[in-house]
Amino acid sequence: LRLQAHLADAVDLAIDVVVAIDQADVAHLGAHLDDAATGTLAPAAREATVHDLLRHTAGLGYAWDTGPIADQYRNARVGSRRHSNQQLAAALAPLPLLHPPGTCWEYSRATDVLGAIIEVIEGAPLGQVLQRRVFEPLGMQDTGFSVPASSRHRLAEPFARDPLTGAGVTLIDVAEPPVFESAGGGLVSTA
Repeated sequence: LRLQAHLADAVDLAIDVVVAIDQADVAHLGAHLDDAATGTLAPAAREATVHDLLRHTAGLGYAWDTGPIADQYRNARVGSRRHSNQQLAAALAPLPLLHPPGTCWEYSRATDVLGAIIEVIEGAPLGQVLQRRVFEPLGMQDTGFSVPASSRHRLAEPFARDPLTGAGVTLIDVAEPPVFESAGGGLVSTA
């Protein structure tokens, strides 16, 4: 019953996010889309919605591939752990979309934009919101975006090199709280 009550609170928060954003003046999340057939930009038929963000159909992407839009993501330093969630959303806003909103599923920075939206609605950093609304109610005492000095001896470290490829392995530094508390990744936890 306790878990059900906390999940109900999480659902209420999600509904609050959707209602607040529908009523707010939100950044356009890219005014144009990349027309793959011609390589040019064209006006989007509509803006991305919170529903699009929730289902990864907002037209956003990651800079994992190559091409002009991925280059623009990298040049804008989208995803830098030195930027706040609000700065990430602001950096994405003027960039072209990969697809017209609502037309194509693409795993993307949409969850990070949702994190920025939650921060605005809650008036607190995402890590604090998650701590108060999710981790504390569920008894997740060792979950967050960083590991306190007193617990770092418990942190599992990767191999220096991938045993299959020999490539160096680098993980995010969780010794200090990051400025960018990604809603799409970066939490550390113990069982």
